Amino acid sequence: MTTFQSIKRFFEPTVTCKVKVAGIALQALVWVSYPIVWILTMKAITKVAVDKDYEAFLNIVIWFSIYNVIYFILKYVTRHWWWPTYHPLRRAIHRKYVSWFFTLDNNYVEKIGTGKMISMLEKSIWVWADLIVVTMTNLAYHGTMILFFCYILASMHIILVPILLVVIVGMLYLLSFFNRWTVEMRANKITESREYSRILIRCIMSKYETLANGRIHAEVERLDNQSLRHEAADYRLDYPLALMFNLPIFIVSALRIGLFVVTGYALFHGMLSLEVFVMIFFAFGYLDTTVLQATEVYKNFTRDFAEVRKLWDDFDQAPLIHGYSEGAEFNPNNGSIEVKDLSFSYGDNPIFTDFSLSITGGKKTALVGLSGSGKSTLVKLIAGYLHPTGGSVIVDGQNLSEIKLRDYYSHIGYLTQDPSVFDGTIIENLTYGARSEISEETVKKAIELAQCEFIYEFSDGLETEIGEKGVRLSGGQRQRLAIAKIFIKNPEIIILDEPTSALDSFSEEKINRAFHNLFQGRTVIVIAHRLQTVKEADDIIVLDHGAIVERGSHTALVEKNGVYAKMLELQSGF
Repeated sequence: MTTFQSIKRFFEPTVTCKVKVAGIALQALVWVSYPIVWILTMKAITKVAVDKDYEAFLNIVIWFSIYNVIYFILKYVTRHWWWPTYHPLRRAIHRKYVSWFFTLDNNYVEKIGTGKMISMLEKSIWVWADLIVVTMTNLAYHGTMILFFCYILASMHIILVPILLVVIVGMLYLLSFFNRWTVEMRANKITESREYSRILIRCIMSKYETLANGRIHAEVERLDNQSLRHEAADYRLDYPLALMFNLPIFIVSALRIGLFVVTGYALFHGMLSLEVFVMIFFAFGYLDTTVLQATEVYKNFTRDFAEVRKLWDDFDQAPLIHGYSEGAEFNPNNGSIEVKDLSFSYGDNPIFTDFSLSITGGKKTALVGLSGSGKSTLVKLIAGYLHPTGGSVIVDGQNLSEIKLRDYYSHIGYLTQDPSVFDGTIIENLTYGARSEISEETVKKAIELAQCEFIYEFSDGLETEIGEKGVRLSGGQRQRLAIAKIFIKNPEIIILDEPTSALDSFSEEKINRAFHNLFQGRTVIVIAHRLQTVKEADDIIVLDHGAIVERGSHTALVEKNGVYAKMLELQSGF
């Protein structure tokens, strides 16, 4: 990406929202007015002091006092003028990138890790929005100061103006040269910082597991080790940064000494008035401050821009879900599913090779087999969450590679052993996947069919907050709530991935009654280790290493005395 393309993309969010440029510019001008007025005031005071005009001196002091009052009022009023720009910018950025996140290929998201994704999006969004506003403010401030310094030098000799501009351009070139040197180091530092955040999130989210296994010291040590790697990345970056930001200060100091020699010579030989000399003296005192501020601004900009650039790199290179928004509308029929010559692999690990399967619509099909046999991967491919590397998945005669997945997803109910509930009220969870306005009667019917009467035991009923991941509910309650959501969504195809494996027998019995209500008239694919949940399936498919090794009803497979029968022998209660 060229420098021009980077600048264009950096300011791109300003196009999609109303940027209060006037407010930002006026705020910067209020800030910059103080040093300018102070320098001009000192020049005027010097002149009247030489002329010994006491009345003029008092007038200058009065007007400067009035200006100070006005300045502090304006500074107070304009302090928050950039907020009307910051928040729309942040919204413009999160609209684009959070929407983009949802359409990223699921394999890629799992590879990066949820913790890294959270850190990447959360930090980059506010950094980018803040950086745009700060950059615009500082361009206005420092641009005005440079013009003022040019005016001062022009009052001495016009040739000094291009000299100052050449020095400024030279410093900018040096800063950009050193910045290119540090690009890789900054990217490495950001990577280590995000890894620290990922480990910290993992550590916090695994509290009970850590306590149960006495691994507190190990988790803290893991965090310590990552902190050391982050520290090492910081130290490697510190040396070029020290050179990068001290060199401009050295150049300005040398320039100031040279200018004082020239102006001092001109003053003592009658070629320069005392008031102009005083103005130059105070102006270049501010020049030091301006350069220090500018280099600090540049340092912060390059640091934060590296964060934004990392966001671009990670999202630009990320594969998207194939056909999420493109393709034909999905037209549901009887829920028949056909898998033809399917191939799929995780990296170099092949899961399916030329795999074929037909599932009858409106029937309950069970997938069983040992861990790693491909059950969960297969249902994700059927659900359209993963895209095959070869072959096709056809639902109701429509190839998933040719239809709009966003539309197809609305006809799929997907439930795992980790119920899809979120931090919010029960009613918000129930109606989240609804395709249209839901009546109170529909909600009550879903609660009844899903065995969710426990809802009415809460004092707030449907308005009860269930906490993060439904922490205020038991495992069985969360699962039944998730089933009620599917009733309200009313999909034609239901996929269950080991939905009762983490439940006790009492909860499982209630869940199975809810499932019995849910399955009526729908195509159901269920994965289960507990074969009790699949005995009544119309069709049972036994998978092993991505291949079908047995298929039939429960009775037929038992009589065959093969893999399925041996799995039954290992489980009690049959």
